[in-house]
Amino acid sequence: MKNTIPFMLVALLAAQAAPAATLPVELGGIKPLDSRGRKFAPIKYKIEEGPAADPPVDLQNLTKDQLEAAARFLAPDPSDPPKNLSPYLVYRLMDVLAKVDMNYKRPIPQAEWDRRLQEMKDEFVKKNGTPGGEERSAQQWEQSVDEMISGLVDKLDDPHTRYMPREEAKRYAEEMKGSFGGVGASLEKVDEGVRLTVVYPGSPAEKAGLVSGDVVTAVDGAPTKGRDLKDVVGRLRGPEGSPVEIRVTRLDRPVTVTRAAIRTPDLFAKMAAPGVGYVYFSQFRPAVDARLFAKIDELKRMGAVKLIIDLRDNPGGLLAMADSIASEFLQDRDVIVTTKRQGRLATKAVTEGPGRFFGMPLAVLVNNGSASASEILAAALQEHGRAVVVGSQSYGKGSFQLAMPTQVPVIHPSGIVVNSRGDGTLIKVTEGGWYTPQDRSVEGRHDPAAGHNVPGSGGVTPDEAVTVSPEDETKVLVGINDQLFGRGAGAASDPALEKAVEVLNRR
Repeated sequence: MKNTIPFMLVALLAAQAAPAATLPVELGGIKPLDSRGRKFAPIKYKIEEGPAADPPVDLQNLTKDQLEAAARFLAPDPSDPPKNLSPYLVYRLMDVLAKVDMNYKRPIPQAEWDRRLQEMKDEFVKKNGTPGGEERSAQQWEQSVDEMISGLVDKLDDPHTRYMPREEAKRYAEEMKGSFGGVGASLEKVDEGVRLTVVYPGSPAEKAGLVSGDVVTAVDGAPTKGRDLKDVVGRLRGPEGSPVEIRVTRLDRPVTVTRAAIRTPDLFAKMAAPGVGYVYFSQFRPAVDARLFAKIDELKRMGAVKLIIDLRDNPGGLLAMADSIASEFLQDRDVIVTTKRQGRLATKAVTEGPGRFFGMPLAVLVNNGSASASEILAAALQEHGRAVVVGSQSYGKGSFQLAMPTQVPVIHPSGIVVNSRGDGTLIKVTEGGWYTPQDRSVEGRHDPAAGHNVPGSGGVTPDEAVTVSPEDETKVLVGINDQLFGRGAGAASDPALEKAVEVLNRR
């Protein structure tokens, strides 16, 4: 293919950039390939569509002239583009701009697009000089264009809308599959850097001597203080068998950890007390509903007549899984959740027939790590009077996202576009918000400096609040992970679980 940038094709690509090729994506979480979830377990709900059910299939406010101007900024002369600038990097930029315009949670007016595009160009020049100036390698061009796109997306001021370059997109896809190369620990951001909240049993991190609660101050010599959490996670992950050097405050020397494939179990069940079953799952992954229902059936055969569902530190997942699980505990025609785009109704999930576990006394455990799909399930069961919610205020993520591979055209030598393909990068866009059966948003107030929501600014409020110190909660979460991996019986004391048993025994 001739190394030119056909601008008419750019416009064509942008005009047809509807999210036909989407990944399973997040509500916190994830939205299924089939938004109705029909491919999963037998379901007891249906999706009623509103006026905003279908996403736009063409540009909304961004014009093709604005798109072409952005392209010409990178390559002023399309017949003679800067050396080593791949036409596909220009297509990448165009496709991301189009996807943001068509799918972002609020309309971005043309005048605002003018301002944002100019800021994007100014930042590029400030950092790199003019595109036609200093010669760059292909790798430098890719990095510069990725930074250009990331800068624009980050300035949308939405913490869940982000652009992912190739490596980050690859890690994201691995994470969605539940298997990746890493050290085997969950992390949280703290003032000193990041804390290993839970080191998985048998993981590379545990074998190297790291423990839950260790504060990581450097990874391969790069300080973690002030860094974005996803950047630290990216540094810890890597090919299986590769080493990574980690420095923690507890030790006076760095620790070398050899990465391995991390496959984490995500569900276990037990009897919490006579007649009271307990089930924990860590994320709303595909088909977790069927596995959860099977565990509940096992608990019933063991004598459980009441149930505790533990959603603590569950960050969310597939919307279809939350709908499916909720439907089996509700009555016919109960609303589970509604979604809205730009204030207009998109979908409403409504039960069809009574759920098979309707009538079973139920408690749901939540904490500040319970987000998105976890909050959908907890709120639906709480607001319909089906469950008592126990624990601490949940996180407060009331939005949903769509992750879309960036598409570039496949061009025949004759110059005709014959198809499109993903180029390895990804744009994840907040499309709208979800609302409880009582039409309430749980969205919290984001604190950019802290990198998370202001505690208590949103979320599901427990019916029975249980206060636990951070240290004791870490012990509980470590105990839960031990049980996930089949090691140990959990923490010696779990006040929230004990309260849930107490509440259910009063029923």
